[in-house]
Amino acid sequence: MYDAGQNKLELEATSYDRKGREWDYLGARQKRRLDIMTRYFDVLLSDMRYLRDDEVLTVAFTRWNKLRDVTELGRVSDLDLLEKESIFNRELRQRTLSQHLQQATRSRLAMSINRPENLSAELERPSLPSVERELGEVDDLVVDVLASNPRLKSLRAGVLAAVARVDSAKAGGGLVIRGEMELAGYNRTTGSSHPLSAGLVMELPLSSGGAVDAAVAKQRALLHEQRALLAQGEMDLRQTVLDLWLEISALKVEQQEVEALGAYRELYLDRSRALYEHELKSNLGDAASKTVDYQLRRDEVEFNLVLAWARLDALGGTCFSWLLGKTTERKQMIKRWIVAVVMSGWFTLAMADDVEGHLGWLKRVELGTPLSGRISRVMVQPGDRVKAGGVLVALDERRYAAQLPAAKAGVEAARQEKLEADKELERTLDLFDRTVLSEHDRNLAEIAAAGAAAQWRQAQAALVEAQSNLDDCRVTAPFDGVVIKVDAIPGATTVNRLQLQSLVAMADDSGLLVHGEVTPEQAAGLTVGGVVEVAVNATWHPGRVQHVGLEPVSNSTEVRYRLTVRIDGVDRLKLRAGGPAVIRF
Repeated sequence: MYDAGQNKLELEATSYDRKGREWDYLGARQKRRLDIMTRYFDVLLSDMRYLRDDEVLTVAFTRWNKLRDVTELGRVSDLDLLEKESIFNRELRQRTLSQHLQQATRSRLAMSINRPENLSAELERPSLPSVERELGEVDDLVVDVLASNPRLKSLRAGVLAAVARVDSAKAGGGLVIRGEMELAGYNRTTGSSHPLSAGLVMELPLSSGGAVDAAVAKQRALLHEQRALLAQGEMDLRQTVLDLWLEISALKVEQQEVEALGAYRELYLDRSRALYEHELKSNLGDAASKTVDYQLRRDEVEFNLVLAWARLDALGGTCFSWLLGKTTERKQMIKRWIVAVVMSGWFTLAMADDVEGHLGWLKRVELGTPLSGRISRVMVQPGDRVKAGGVLVALDERRYAAQLPAAKAGVEAARQEKLEADKELERTLDLFDRTVLSEHDRNLAEIAAAGAAAQWRQAQAALVEAQSNLDDCRVTAPFDGVVIKVDAIPGATTVNRLQLQSLVAMADDSGLLVHGEVTPEQAAGLTVGGVVEVAVNATWHPGRVQHVGLEPVSNSTEVRYRLTVRIDGVDRLKLRAGGPAVIRF
């Protein structure tokens, strides 16, 4: 019935664990697709290498065979003939290796799709997506990938689950209220027999023997471990994105080189054909093999570029949609298994709501003094950290310091006058009781005593005011925080007769607030104190909902409610109020 919220926190931790596993599933699925893409391209490239090596072998055999015919006439030495034969055998070995590579790559592809017994005989070249995409700056890619990488999302969910378990461990050993009901049957009924009984049990341990502290310490250690894994994952991901960015940049340059090579190979083949057609040469020479070699290199660059973009997209939570083609007959599927790859879009998985927001201080104040005077000292500048009670700005105190002794002397003089007036009133009342003085004389004495008392109180008020003015000469920090603005200059005069002038502005940066706007449906699913995720500078932090607005935001065209989330334990040096943030829940 009641367990200090421990069960609720455990359910919250379990929910984050489930989300983490879902992100892990997405990452594993994308990794499998990338593996299939790589194996598929390996088969296509192995076929192209075999064609190139076969063309080279044909040229080597033609030259060797031609030289054998000439050798029989005694025009060529045996040394030249053996050289051509050696070249032919070398190219034969290379073609044999390419033929073996064809079978090996097909076996890897079949195993990657769990069909190890059905090797493909022929593969169709897929319709590849355009790789003419803007690469952008590496810093922007890092920010996007860090915000949407499935592995990091899983680790962040693990951090949030660990935070909830720390809170759950803290709630252990508290008050527990439960209900109990018992239904009994008796062979013999007595006066103490109760067939039905119910009770309300309250448990409050007087001592846990350190078990609660040990559980909290254990969960905190797990939380630190999760945060360390998250930090390591972010660093690894930054390096991976940089490596892919450099790889894509280099492949784009290589692509331009291959395009120029293709134009050259095409003209080289046209020239060889012209020479052959005009009977200036008996064959095309090595033009055909050079053309196939260019096509192989072109495909290598294009496939590597597609794979690099796919890996980069997968890091950001998206991946190409690869579909298996269908054959018409089962026998054809076994003999000639064709994988038709269609890259028709991106694969995304939306699992949470993201709300854009901006950062704000926990507290922000404009500080000044109600006094007017000359500024003598300015102790701080923007960015300085100050403690509560620390002096920020000081006015010239000489005038106000001189008023304090005068006020003290005025209090003492008024006190003496009040004492004398009280004694005079006492004598007057005594003489009045003896009918020596008239009622008029008594009234005059009472008025004089009241006037002396009033003068004494006015003198005390003047002393308090003088002391307060002396204190107000120094502008002090009301809390620990950071100075964000200084409008005071030593030697300048501040005038505060009609309106208080701000001299220093400071803020409490022990934590930060994130302000955003949510729809009514989103607001209905949020509770004050609930745990959410906040992304600032591509780094995710756990946060807690501090406020959900009850009235719509007036300047919004649609119905939106104000959402305020607090985050603690952030790096103060890298965050600024007004900066962008993303709230995820």
